Amino acid sequence: MVAIARTRVTVPPPLARLHARPRLLARLDAMQRSPIGAVVAGSGYGKSTVVAQWVTDRHMPCAWYAMVPNDDEPYRFVSHLLAAAAELHVDGPLSELLSSGFTADRWRSALDVALNALAEFGQRCVVVLDDVHHLREPAAVEALVYFIRFLPASASAVLTSRHVPEFSAWTSWVVRGLTDVLDAAELALTADEAAELLPGTEVAPIMALTGGWPLAVDCLALRRTLPLPASREALQDLILTEVWDHLSADEQEFLLQCSLQDVLRGSVSMLERLSQQGAFVRRWPDGTYRIHDVFRDFLRARIERDPPRAVAGHRAAATALMAQSAPLEAVPHLIAAGDEAEAAALLETQGGDLLARGRHKLLLDLLGGLRALPFNLLLLSAHAWRQAGQYEAALQRFQQAADGADRPGLAQALYGQAQVYIDTLQPNRASDLLRQAYRLAPSSTLLNAIAENALNQGRAHAAARYRRLALRSPGTPTVWEARIWLRTGQLQTARTVLRERLAASAERAPGAHRDDALVLSYIAAVEGEAEEAETLARQALERAQRQGSQPTEAVAWMRLGHALQLNDDAGSSAAYRKAIELVGPVERLKAEALMGQALATREVGLATEGLQIAQRAGDAWMAAWLRLSLGVVAADSAVLGQAREEFRQVRDRFGEAVASLWLHDARTLEAPYRFLLERRTLFGPPPAPEPVAAGRLRVHCLGAFRVLRDGVPLPPRAWKREKARELFLALVTRRNRLLQKEELMDVVWPDATPQAANRDFRVALHAASDALDPDRPKHALASCLERQGTAYGFQTGERCGLDVEDFERFLDQAARSSGAEALRWRLKAMELYGGDYLEEFPYHEWAEGERERLRARFLEAGERAAKEALAQGEDETALTAAYALLAREKAWEAAWQVIIRVHRRQGRDFMARRAYEQCTEALRDELGVTPSTATEALLGEDRRTASHGPA
Repeated sequence: MVAIARTRVTVPPPLARLHARPRLLARLDAMQRSPIGAVVAGSGYGKSTVVAQWVTDRHMPCAWYAMVPNDDEPYRFVSHLLAAAAELHVDGPLSELLSSGFTADRWRSALDVALNALAEFGQRCVVVLDDVHHLREPAAVEALVYFIRFLPASASAVLTSRHVPEFSAWTSWVVRGLTDVLDAAELALTADEAAELLPGTEVAPIMALTGGWPLAVDCLALRRTLPLPASREALQDLILTEVWDHLSADEQEFLLQCSLQDVLRGSVSMLERLSQQGAFVRRWPDGTYRIHDVFRDFLRARIERDPPRAVAGHRAAATALMAQSAPLEAVPHLIAAGDEAEAAALLETQGGDLLARGRHKLLLDLLGGLRALPFNLLLLSAHAWRQAGQYEAALQRFQQAADGADRPGLAQALYGQAQVYIDTLQPNRASDLLRQAYRLAPSSTLLNAIAENALNQGRAHAAARYRRLALRSPGTPTVWEARIWLRTGQLQTARTVLRERLAASAERAPGAHRDDALVLSYIAAVEGEAEEAETLARQALERAQRQGSQPTEAVAWMRLGHALQLNDDAGSSAAYRKAIELVGPVERLKAEALMGQALATREVGLATEGLQIAQRAGDAWMAAWLRLSLGVVAADSAVLGQAREEFRQVRDRFGEAVASLWLHDARTLEAPYRFLLERRTLFGPPPAPEPVAAGRLRVHCLGAFRVLRDGVPLPPRAWKREKARELFLALVTRRNRLLQKEELMDVVWPDATPQAANRDFRVALHAASDALDPDRPKHALASCLERQGTAYGFQTGERCGLDVEDFERFLDQAARSSGAEALRWRLKAMELYGGDYLEEFPYHEWAEGERERLRARFLEAGERAAKEALAQGEDETALTAAYALLAREKAWEAAWQVIIRVHRRQGRDFMARRAYEQCTEALRDELGVTPSTATEALLGEDRRTASHGPA
């Protein structure tokens, strides 16, 4: 754990002079009606003071956390938050955690302990997060949002900040009515409050001068007899005459020397004496001393007039910041002090980390202070401009770095230039640069770049070969390896890798077309998963806008356009236009936006323009999709046939399948692509609607319970009463046989008297019939219900279908078949299994037996389908079946074995090992066992080559 200053996690003592303000205390009382409150104002408005006064006055149990800039690091933030919660004197797991510490990657678990401790506190309490504006790093903001989101009902949160929070969750909370904000207008002193602070003084001119700014009024309160200045500019004179001139020479010199520091250091007695003299030097709860903004500006203006003193002050500030392990904050002070060599050395060691975290703007700002850049900083500068999307500036700096560089340096500069062309999807221009760089200094980094460039040319199998050469020891799959699988039609493999990466990693630096979420959004769009595509695109868009990455924002807009197009949303065209506007010099990215816009508007010219761009860039894969789009828009079978041939040349099985469908050839449609027949997708033809008989019912019990009448879902309110639905479900569970009324009454009304149960049975039966068959003759049962004497039943037939019966019929048909036919029937059955039987009603014990029986059949079918697909060489189908099985039973070892075999057969040893690790974890967590020897042996087998896998 980090060292925690207890004064930072306890309520600070209110200032005596700025005494209680009943108006604001009452306002804070009212704010407690909302779970999240915020006190938002600029410096000098007394945000912390009034909240501290309120907590003290109301004797409110409080977890107080005063933030400082260094708290931006997530581990420090969570550690202090735990310490704040512990101040409520909560014992048990929280105390143990504070003693033992936690690992940085387990911060959610650590916060869960704190949340549980607050829930068990037993009293109403408030969590005050003071100076939240210091929190900017995405990971720390994510921890803050997580903590507030899951606060127990007995606790509320109050945030103080200089501005309204900018993270997306705040907007969501506002929309949902969960927040209340106390702003600067309310915090400003009223005339009455100013008069109380300045008794016997005419306050109207003071209010006109200060606008009620508490700091300024408090400053004037130091000398109530002072003649009032005539303008705001005179406030500096006020500081000069009423504060500065009354300080001793030693005090003045001390303040000037440390005015360039945010935290004052030096003689404690001097600092204490200064803090007692007025409102400008304050002692903070953590024991540090700071100068208020208005006084600091005054001091800095004075010190900058004395260059030698300014140099000494900047050097002292740099030394202090280095001692605080804040080297980047020290850089501007070093430059101002003339120590450019030391500043450059710091940036050389820290710049790579800034780029990795997407903080290129900060790096460029810091580099801008240097008059000359050595070779390494020229490269860093070029990469920062590249990350910012300023490609011409990046190329200029890479060229500057190349001039006069040694052999390894020239290779780095050439590689950087090639990276610009890879970023802008100009593979033809990148190829020669990469070859030259590799001849000068061969490396796995350059092999990876050559592989990615081959991928951008539509040569996915060559890309995979170069990637294997680069990975002497396989590691975790990268996003562009997922792009390899995408471009060869292995959608399920790409989707699996991307989901794992998104779940396992923190927010990455933006990467335009390489962004994990945006590649996954594209896959979701081509598979017809509109909701997932839109969610991922909007998340990436928000992140790109926050980080200032224009290329990533452009890609996010076009991926959003794809998602909106699937929903027939008119906003798709506007999204594509916004993408094209932002693309700038990245012409190849424009091709995808034109493709989407052509599909949305059916304009041939747009598809033609996009095709020409893709061909000029040398991307054969994208050109094939543009050719397909042109054929679709123009309804030209010859163009569609040409597109199919181009997909065969780049070995994209999915693209070939889509083109075949448009050519009305579905005979060879592979199992992983059967979704093209079932739902609307970005590229596929619209699926033919299924004919529905008039008045036909369709009952779904696998997963979410639904009843459809003529294809329209029955709304929950149609049942009128819950027992009507439960009676119907009891009949469905015992379908195709008759049950005596007494048996049904015992199931649905077990605790009722016979008379009450008989009455409620009649009412529920009538309500169920009304819901299922409102057009039936009066007093008759619904067409799917049967009665013989006092016995009742549910019957399927021509006018009523049940997903459970179809599921079992498909499995029975599979048992009567063999080979590919049996596999086809099992896969159809698995597609029907949307979840466990009546999983929304886990407490209906009478459904448990049927639930377990159907689940067992599904698990058996999933294992057999995965193994059969593996045996038949259908690797993608085998993965689909295995992962569907693991979604229901993550410790099913046979499914993991299939996944490992597929990855080994296709040469993806790193994914095979990853699957083995996940299998080990699942078996340990679920069953407390280790993998069998058969599973362990799979990693020791010689790798087999499969003709249908990537070369």
